[in-house]
Amino acid sequence: MLLRKLSDPTTKVVAYEEQLWEVPGVMTIGKSRFDFLEGKATLLVTGVLTISPEVTPELIIERIAVVHNKGVIMCTAEQMDAVQERLGIGTGVLQVSTGSGEDDEEESEGRGSGGDGEITGNVCYLVL
Repeated sequence: MLLRKLSDPTTKVVAYEEQLWEVPGVMTIGKSRFDFLEGKATLLVTGVLTISPEVTPELIIERIAVVHNKGVIMCTAEQMDAVQERLGIGTGVLQVSTGSGEDDEEESEGRGSGGDGEITGNVCYLVL
């Protein structure tokens, strides 16, 4: 129904709940960012996101509703499991970051893109 209202039928629609955290460039998210979050957030990553090692996987599961990854997310192996659990659109890259500056292990996302189910939150579209 929503797609019939749009002038361009190739427009991608992203559903989100409560707050939308958009990452179009380079950003690092630390534990303190979650301290100011009321409810849950949806991450839309089109740039490069680094999740600080101080952010626990439990915090990601508790405070993030959905992760739409069209860019690069760098995180610990434990955080990656939590991100994969919340993954909606998964066309981007998940990369295990050791934080040491050495060559980091890169892991391609194996899950389907998901997120094609019922829309229960707010809806916006992004024109690039």
